[in-house]
Amino acid sequence: MRERLLAAFVLLTLLTVTLYGVPRALVRAGVVTQQAQQEVDRDAGYAAGVVTARLEAGLPVTVPDLSVVTDDLDPEDQLLYLPQGADPVVLSGPSVAAEGRRDALTARVELPGGGAVEARRAVATVRQDVVRELQPIVLTGAASLVVAVLTAVVLSRRLARPFQELAAQATVLGGDAGAVELPPQPVREAEAIAAALRASSSRLTAILRRERQFARNASHQLRTPLTGIRLRVEDLSAWPETHATVREELDAVLAEVDRLDDTVTALLSFAREEGLGQTDPVQLRRVVFSVVQRWAVVAASSGRTVTADVPADASVHLPTSAVDQVLDVLVHNALVHGRGAVVLSGAHDGACVDLVVRDEGTLDLDDELVFARRRSGSAAAGEGIGLALAAEFAQVLGGRLEVLDRAPTTFRLRLPSALGALP
Repeated sequence: MRERLLAAFVLLTLLTVTLYGVPRALVRAGVVTQQAQQEVDRDAGYAAGVVTARLEAGLPVTVPDLSVVTDDLDPEDQLLYLPQGADPVVLSGPSVAAEGRRDALTARVELPGGGAVEARRAVATVRQDVVRELQPIVLTGAASLVVAVLTAVVLSRRLARPFQELAAQATVLGGDAGAVELPPQPVREAEAIAAALRASSSRLTAILRRERQFARNASHQLRTPLTGIRLRVEDLSAWPETHATVREELDAVLAEVDRLDDTVTALLSFAREEGLGQTDPVQLRRVVFSVVQRWAVVAASSGRTVTADVPADASVHLPTSAVDQVLDVLVHNALVHGRGAVVLSGAHDGACVDLVVRDEGTLDLDDELVFARRRSGSAAAGEGIGLALAAEFAQVLGGRLEVLDRAPTTFRLRLPSALGALP
């Protein structure tokens, strides 16, 4: 905005100076030239009168005798007496032949008895006079341009400052800084924007407060029953009457309770934009096989399989809880909407980690609907947000979730191999 205002002021000043200064300069240059020609004409006529009087009186025409005329001439002006049938006589000015002063303003007066008097002024001298005459106009234009630039700088800063403050507050508006504080703005349009930002800030602050309160309440309400389940399962596992096989199943239940607790923590952190967990080094194979182990029993109950193909030596820095959520969504989607065997594969090229989930079905949804909420095609409660939530998780992790192939249905989660500080 400042640059546009500055450019507008400068262009307006240039246009004004051009429309006023250039015609005035042309007029003044013409006037100076015209005045110079009139002076040359006057000198020629005056000298012709003196020369005619001397000739009629039978007196010679010499330089000392015409001092009354030549003393008033400019040193650069040339006055010539051109007698009939004789060489020119230079009465005043540069002693050059007549043909050597062609680039000049010339006035010629024929004498009654023959011959002529000619006065000349060099064009270079006239140009110097024109330059001296135009200097005030040029200086005035330059001064006007400088004043316009300085005024434009000051005004553009004053006019742009309210909008810069509004832009800074609008950037803060989406963060965690509370309601924005905007003083009354001197520009009417800026004040209208400020009023809208104040209203939006108040609404967003209220919404954020309610969401955080809900997150705290949800955390308490979810973790309390999870703690109760954990205690009861631990008691059952510790009973002497509990069979070893049952104890193993109870230990597996405890592991799932722990994972559910981690999931709640990750989801709440995601809702609060606090990150998605730790990024300690972990084996990629371990991450994938833990997902396979959880879903193998569910797949077997419907006559299907969930397998994995991951290199054993790939060590990456990933928040496993968040990655588990994305892979769980993809495997669940494959078991519900796909067909045949479900295969998880992974690859690590040093810079990126690719986690692929493939089944033997065909994806019929359009690209823009695959990761849209409530578009999964199921009417069951809670369906339709899984892939959308998984895609959002992937973005927060600094990667992306994409459809790699439609037949067979193949999804790929691409992540940086070392996430470091999560967004």
